[in-house]
Amino acid sequence: MKTLSRSQQRIRNRQLAEFEALGPIPTAPQPVGRILISAVTRTAIRGRGKVEPTDFFPTFLKRLCDLGWQPQFVFDEDELVEKVQDTRPVVLLNLFNEEFGAPLSVNMNIAEQLADVTFNPSRIGPIMRDKRLTNSYLTKRGIRMPEMDVKDGHTIFSNQSSSTSKPAWLTSDLSSEDAVSRYNTRYIDTRRSFAGKEYFITLRVLACGPHIIHGFIGASDVSRENPSVHGVDTPRDPTLVQHLFETMFEARYDELQRTTHQLDQIWGHGFYHHDFIIEKDTDHLYLCETGIKFDAFAFYKAMSSIADDAPCLTPLNKDVFAPKKC
Repeated sequence: MKTLSRSQQRIRNRQLAEFEALGPIPTAPQPVGRILISAVTRTAIRGRGKVEPTDFFPTFLKRLCDLGWQPQFVFDEDELVEKVQDTRPVVLLNLFNEEFGAPLSVNMNIAEQLADVTFNPSRIGPIMRDKRLTNSYLTKRGIRMPEMDVKDGHTIFSNQSSSTSKPAWLTSDLSSEDAVSRYNTRYIDTRRSFAGKEYFITLRVLACGPHIIHGFIGASDVSRENPSVHGVDTPRDPTLVQHLFETMFEARYDELQRTTHQLDQIWGHGFYHHDFIIEKDTDHLYLCETGIKFDAFAFYKAMSSIADDAPCLTPLNKDVFAPKKC
């Protein structure tokens, strides 16, 4: 057994604590293959917001076993390389938060090459981490994103180049420092009206590979004067939530599905969120952000008080949502 440094031991303790909280791992009676769930990074299983383990994994793992796939968690890269060479077929499912660093190492590269299929390949981490790099990478591959080359006279949406939920603002005059250090794009007006009020809107697709599992709309009252919208900003109004879902998610489903399929071909198979915005004047759909994501825990928890009155929220319930990811 190799000796761990103090920091490595703290990471290992976090990994094991999150693993033990899941309870017993179910067993597939006659497995057709194995799913190696790799949580080798310092963000452990939870990935700092990528998944709520005790809500998502028990139901997800049971469904995998029902389908004949035996899941197993691995927390060490040497062990991962060893286990990926056992009985075939074997699927590698990486758990990591791209903002805190993907598991880019010789061992991880070996494991991904040996696996029959890899979900959340580590190579995408550095691209997703930098919003500017993401925009350039995806735009060159045919995905419509807000333009970084902002023409004179256009309003600029200025965001931090990495991390989420950081301050963003509109400006027509960037400082020289912000022009270099921040993620600056043409401002896309997303305002939509409902019942006499205007809202800034964003649309999140939750996907497994090329398949849309579900999605939801985020809405922020324009009186807050913040066009950077997060799902939890959405008013707890079931009529509003259902209306926006039907008129923006369901009405654009075919286009969202085509783009989700394109992103799967670009990134490789994975468990993703794809955040879109719809321009008010042109009705054009733009991808504004993409990343690794397993569930919609935060949004569903925030909306739980109205879940019974908004049918579009039902598929986000953990007992319904997790099995669909299989």
